[in-house]
Amino acid sequence: MTITATGTHGDDNDFPDGGWAAWSCVFGAWCAFICTFGMFNCAGIFVQIYHDDILKDNSLALIAWIPAVQGFVMDSSTAVVGRAFDSYGPRWLLYTGTAIFIFGTMMTSLSSQYYQFILAQGIVSGFGQACVATTVMACVMTWFRRRRAAALGIAVSGSAVGGVIMPIMLNQLIPRVGFPWALRIVGFMCLALCATACVLVRSRLRPKPQPLLLVDYTGPFRDRTMLLLFVGCFLFFGGMFVPATYIIVQAQAAGVDAALVGYLLPIWSAASIPGRIIPGLLADIIGRYNTTTLLLGTSSLLTLALWLPGVHSQDALIAYAVLFGFASGAIFSLAPACVAQVSKIREVGTRTGIAFALGGVGVLVSPLIAGAILDFMGGRDYMGLQLFCGLEMLGGMACFGAARVRQGGWRWGKI
Repeated sequence: MTITATGTHGDDNDFPDGGWAAWSCVFGAWCAFICTFGMFNCAGIFVQIYHDDILKDNSLALIAWIPAVQGFVMDSSTAVVGRAFDSYGPRWLLYTGTAIFIFGTMMTSLSSQYYQFILAQGIVSGFGQACVATTVMACVMTWFRRRRAAALGIAVSGSAVGGVIMPIMLNQLIPRVGFPWALRIVGFMCLALCATACVLVRSRLRPKPQPLLLVDYTGPFRDRTMLLLFVGCFLFFGGMFVPATYIIVQAQAAGVDAALVGYLLPIWSAASIPGRIIPGLLADIIGRYNTTTLLLGTSSLLTLALWLPGVHSQDALIAYAVLFGFASGAIFSLAPACVAQVSKIREVGTRTGIAFALGGVGVLVSPLIAGAILDFMGGRDYMGLQLFCGLEMLGGMACFGAARVRQGGWRWGKI
C-alpha cells in the first residue's frame, strides 16, 4: 500500500477499517452531512416560514413542493453523481458541489417569488447537496468493511446535528435580522463545513474512468435482492418525508403551544443522533438487514399507533418526535450499507445512487399525495395523511424484510 497525493490506495478488497485517513474521512463526511441533509431536515421549518409569511398566498400543498423538489433533486442526482465518483473520484465533485450548494443557498435568501424558491432551493441547492453528500458517503464506504455500518452511522449523524442546530438558528435569527440574512448566515456556516470536508475526505481507491453504459443502470434491476432494496427505499424514504414536511403545520393546527412547535424538528433530530450511531454499531453485530428491517417496522408502527391516534395530544407529538426520530434515522446509514453488502466495491457508488434516486422519487411524490389527501379531507383533518404515511413505510419495511429472507431464509442469523 502506498501513500500518494490523493490519499491511501490499496487493492479493492483491502479495507483498513480504521486509521487516521479512514476516521478523518468520517469526520469530514460528518461535517458535510451537517449542512447537506442537515439543512434538508429543516423542511418543516421552511414550509412553516413560507406558509406564514413569504408565500402566504399559496396553498400548503403547493408550498410543500419546494422541499419535495429539493429532496427529489438531492436523491435522484445520486445515480449520476455516484457514477461520476466511481469513474473520476471525489475531489472535483466536492469542490463543484460545494460551490453550487452555497450559490443556491444565497440565491434562496434573495428569493421572493414561488418559482424562485423552486429554482434556487429546490433545484440548484438540491443538486449541490447531492454532489457533496453522495461523494462523502461513497468515500467512507471505501475505507470500511467490517465496521462499515458503524462508520456510516457516525458520518450520517451529522445530518441529525444539523437538524438540531439549523432550525434553532433560523428561529432565533429571523426575528433579529430577517429571513434573508438568517439564511445567509447559515450559508456561511455551511461553506466552512463543506470546506472542511473538501480537505479531509478522500477515497481509498484510485478512480478508474469507465464508459457510461446503460447496463450499469439496468443491470442491478435484474438482481431481485437489489430490486427489493430499490422499491424499499422508494416507499420508506417517501413515507418518512411526510411527517418531516407536515408535522409542524399539523401541530399548529392541533393548537400545540407555539413555543414548542418550533422545537419539534430539533427534538426529532436530536433523537436521531443516537438513532444513526447505535443502530450502525448494532448492525455490525446482529446483521445490517436484521437491524434495518426491525427499525423500519418500528417507524411504521409508531406512525400508526402514536402519531395517528395522538394527533391532538402535545405529549403524543413529543413522544412521536423522539421515538420516530430515533427509529427512522438509521435508514440513511443502513440503506447504503445494505446495498454495499450485496455489491462489488466498484459498483457501490452507482448502486447506492440508484437506491437514493428512487428514494428521491418517493420524496417528491409522497408529500404531494399526502397534501392531496389533506385537501380532500378539508385541509384540517390529518388522519388520511397519517394513515397513508404509515402504510407506505410499512411497505418499505416489507421489501427490506423480503431482501433479508432472500439472503438467509427464515432462520435467524447475522444477515
